[in-house]
Amino acid sequence: MAIATYQPIVDLLSASGIAKQVDGVWYFDIRKYVDLVRAGWRWDTLPGNTAYPVRKRILVTTTDPRTSNSAAMFLAITSYVTNNSTVVQSAADEKKVLPLVAPLVLMYPAPTVQSRHTLLALKPGGDKLGDLLTTDPELQQLAAKHGFRTADADEFTKVVTQYSVPAVAKQILDVADTPTYETLEHLLDGVSKSYR
Repeated sequence: MAIATYQPIVDLLSASGIAKQVDGVWYFDIRKYVDLVRAGWRWDTLPGNTAYPVRKRILVTTTDPRTSNSAAMFLAITSYVTNNSTVVQSAADEKKVLPLVAPLVLMYPAPTVQSRHTLLALKPGGDKLGDLLTTDPELQQLAAKHGFRTADADEFTKVVTQYSVPAVAKQILDVADTPTYETLEHLLDGVSKSYR
């Protein structure tokens, strides 16, 4: 897992003790960050902050932890830290850490992008799997339970309703096309070079 941000933000976090550089590699101290969040700090309360003196909370932005592994792993890290460096394992532990994350609100970027998952059949049976993934009602339901919008849009809506998930868009209409794989690789390479 990694956190991406801009150099002026790194400088501010470093001055506050949240970020530190060791052998050329930056580290983000989750414990110090959680303490800062609990204390209600904002960007404009950081000592010496002239780069970004806005009255906004200091947040790490992730994808939806209910449907994204990377966000769920960030939740695991913060719950561990919040639970005195102990893995959350019981309802009592959950009660201690949930107040930190419960007030989160799900928002959609506009425009957004949608991942296109492609199945490449390497053997004749692979085509059958592709057909089943798009037509089998049980697999559609299983995919929807794991946060995927399936070919059957009603299945996703049923799951959202069944689990009382608040404020989920039934349809995503404002979707931007993604660049080709090659172009995206060039963009990622450019970002990677900027880290050097």
